Amino acid sequence: MIEQSAPGLGGGAEDAHDLAVLRSPAVMRRLYADLSVLFRRIASTHRPAVVQVEPDLWGYVQQASRGDHAGTVRAAVAASAPGSRSRSGRSRSGTASCAR
Repeated sequence: MIEQSAPGLGGGAEDAHDLAVLRSPAVMRRLYADLSVLFRRIASTHRPAVVQVEPDLWGYVQQASRGDHAGTVRAAVAASAPGSRSRSGRSRSGTASCAR
């Protein structure tokens, strides 16, 4: 989802691109909107579902973090997640809390 969301953003390497996407409020707004639709569709089935959200991205975040803490990796959360209650409004850990 993230890889295709903003071609050319962050350069050619996948890790640089994905980390750049996290910092883009416009792209992250679209991501949260898509996730909202997905979660509503899942809820309408009244059945459990497994959603695997960008597994490679978590590895890129871990490598880019300081002290193995996702909260040290910048991300556009407060500026892009409607109704965000996250205390980590500008970090990758904030994106995770908004995607629940």
